[in-house]
Formats: sequence, structure tokens, C-alpha cells
Amino acid sequence: MPAWTPALALVEPGALEYPLGRRLAARLRADGVPLEPLPPGGGRGTLLPFSRAKRTLVVAVRRTLRFRPCPPSADYQLPLATGCPALCQYCYLHGIPHDPGWVRVYVNLEEILSEAARVIALRAPSPTSFEAAAAADPVAVEPLTGALSQAVEFFGAEPWGRLRFATKFPPPGGLLCARHRGRTRARVSLNAKTPLQRFEPGAPGLAARFEALAAFRDAEYPVGVLIAPVMVFPGWEEEYRRLLRDLAHRLHGARDLTFEVITFRFTGLSRRIIEARFPSSGLDLGQEGRAVRRGPGGRAKYVYSPERMEGVRRLFERLVSGLFPGGRLEYVI
Repeated sequence: MPAWTPALALVEPGALEYPLGRRLAARLRADGVPLEPLPPGGGRGTLLPFSRAKRTLVVAVRRTLRFRPCPPSADYQLPLATGCPALCQYCYLHGIPHDPGWVRVYVNLEEILSEAARVIALRAPSPTSFEAAAAADPVAVEPLTGALSQAVEFFGAEPWGRLRFATKFPPPGGLLCARHRGRTRARVSLNAKTPLQRFEPGAPGLAARFEALAAFRDAEYPVGVLIAPVMVFPGWEEEYRRLLRDLAHRLHGARDLTFEVITFRFTGLSRRIIEARFPSSGLDLGQEGRAVRRGPGGRAKYVYSPERMEGVRRLFERLVSGLFPGGRLEYVI
């Protein structure tokens, strides 16, 4: 799959004062991508059709350097980017209020990493972990920015720092060559055939993701699998069994392999946005078989019922323990 190239780039004031901003602008101009100033107000008043917004890159400066918590994946988020060029219909990013849908990259990378170093030093000698894919797929924009490779090498030099990221996209060579020193875990997001084919337009197929996982393993990264979002549909158990059997065949003998399982959930806001952006989607956004979980601020999130969650948990516990003797199921949520 070719590297993503935006159709339009919006440049935030001050972004070209940073080396990454200047390199990125030069690269985009060379690729023939129009560069325009980001409108005042951070672009919230700029209404683009969703399909066009997903082909728009915002070259931005991260204004707040306070890291948000990131349970259960890591201690903190590492904000290298927000958004993703894929069009996955279930994506939780649809539920972010006022999000235009575009992809945003942050060019003040040295400031972000300097703050990470400060946080790591405060918590040492306890390790501090960071998640680079909490609000983005950083590998999707890595051929443009190189920011993830720089972050990987930064954590490679931090004895008490740990980095994690997840992706659906093939890794560029620079990322595979980065000196990670075993302190970054590269995870690849997989799903069963039905969700992948029906609800993930614009994302690489399963074969490409298997290849990405093997490439990270061959580059001696600690590797992991993110199975998300698990959906309950007729024949779902057999499809997920087949997925993990295929994975076991391709990664035979893999050591220190982690698994994270996240079931499909949505909020009232994300349901309205998904229905507006994908009016013919076949996503199950009904409340039957679901329970309500209250998040921060009392916001309701619709998750599978306890009975269904227990069935999902039992299935993946059996599959991971039976097919991956050296594997570790980190959580099922």
C-alpha cells in the first residue's frame, strides 16, 4: 500500500519556526500538496466534507505539554499526532467533540520529548510508559514526519522510559532501523474478516498487517497484537478463532508476544456522528445486548453486556493460552 499523501495541508501559525515544520513543508511542496494557513480558531470554524477532511493534513504546534493518562495501555499519552487517514467506521475518534476529521501532526517534537524526559526522571527508578497511538495511527504519517522514529530512539536512550504504539499501516524503513534497544513495543491492530471488510475502508488489508507484524519482529522490536474492536455477530467466534490460528501460523515461535482485546463500544455522540458520516453503515449501534458504563463527567458509553463480555473474555483466554505458549493476554475490555 503506498504511503499516504494528503490532498491539502493547513499550516498553523508558528509551525514553520520548528525544524520538523520546515522539513515537512518542503516535503509537501515537493509532492505538489497545496499549503494554506490554518484559519483562526484552530480551524473549528472550517467545515469540510468529512471525506475531504480525511485527506487534509494540519501542521500544528502542540500547545499543552501536559500528558494525559492512558489506561490500560500506558501511564501517559505521547502526542505525536491526532487523527488517521483511514476511514474506519467504528473509530472512537468519531466521538471527539468538534473534531473536523483531519489528520494533525505536531512539529515541536523536541519540546514534547523534553517534557517526557522530565516526567520519566521524576518517576525513576520506576519505569514510565507512553502510548503514541492513543489518538492517532502514528505510522500512517511516519513517511512524512519521521517523528515516531525519533521518539523510538529517544526512548531507546531512556533506561526508565518505555514507548508503545499500534498501527494498521506498513512501517517505513526508517522506523524498522530505529535504535529501539527493546524499549518500544510495536503492536499491529488486527480484526476478523467481517469487521475488517465491512467497516475499515482505506486501511491496509489483513495480509499487509501480518507482514507489518513480521517486519517489526524481524527488526527485533518487542511486538504485540491489538484485536479491536471485537464485534459480536453471527459466526463471530469462529472468525476470531480463524484469525488467531492464522496469526499463530505466521508468527510460529514468537516470544514475548502481547495481546490486547478491545470490544466495540460507542457513546451517544459517536453514534450520531457515525450515522451522519456513514449513513449506509451496517454497524450495530443499537442498545440491545448492551450495558451502560459511565465515563468521566458521567458520559454514557454503550458496551456489551456482562454476559457477552464474559464470552469474549473466555474465548480469547483459551485462544491465547492454547495457540501462543509464550504469549500474554494483557487485558480484555
